[in-house]
Amino acid sequence: MEILSAENKTYVVGGLGTGAGIFTGEFVTESITRATGATGDWKLGAKIAGKVLLGALAKYASNKTLGLGSYFFDTFALGCWGSVVIDLVNRIYPGGATAAAVATASALRGVRTTAGVVTTRIERLEAAPVAGESHLVG
Repeated sequence: MEILSAENKTYVVGGLGTGAGIFTGEFVTESITRATGATGDWKLGAKIAGKVLLGALAKYASNKTLGLGSYFFDTFALGCWGSVVIDLVNRIYPGGATAAAVATASALRGVRTTAGVVTTRIERLEAAPVAGESHLVG
């Protein structure tokens, strides 16, 4: 007995591939840029380059596999490339999509906030020491 029809398997595999591509692209490139301390336009450029490279690798894997595996890697590549939009929004709008969501929610609740306040809070969080790092001089 089949749980999913062939058409539904395509939808499920496509969704999983896209989601995995978005997550992997964002995780890998964000980890690298934070580890190297890249900021501003350098961070944006590094993240775009990393996602383009990951997507190209997935596209190559798609050409080397058959069936649903090929479709998974195709949609994985699209997820990587599509997640560049997240980086562009984060670079153009102070605080990115998170700040925009906070401002929208605040407006809906009747509370006034500014992008500057949200950006300052996000910058403080990002500047906090990483867990496990020692800042003692010894």
